[in-house]
Amino acid sequence: MLTSPEYRAGATAVVVVYDEYTPVHNAVVAPSVRPGTVVAARADHYALLRATEEMLGLGAFLGGAAAAPDLRPLLGM
Repeated sequence: MLTSPEYRAGATAVVVVYDEYTPVHNAVVAPSVRPGTVVAARADHYALLRATEEMLGLGAFLGGAAAAPDLRPLLGM
């Protein structure tokens, strides 16, 4: 997956979410994310959904994603 043209172009990312009660821990692997980047902003499931919808160019947000912060600028995407 990390060698695919889409990944190398920055059109996709690999996201690992660990959700054992709270807080939600996320690991994002993408060419645009600088190694060692730590994002202190709130990043819940809705923020992840919003980032996914934005990356896919859907143009509309489901439920709480509309009010969630956009994680892409924080990750250099």
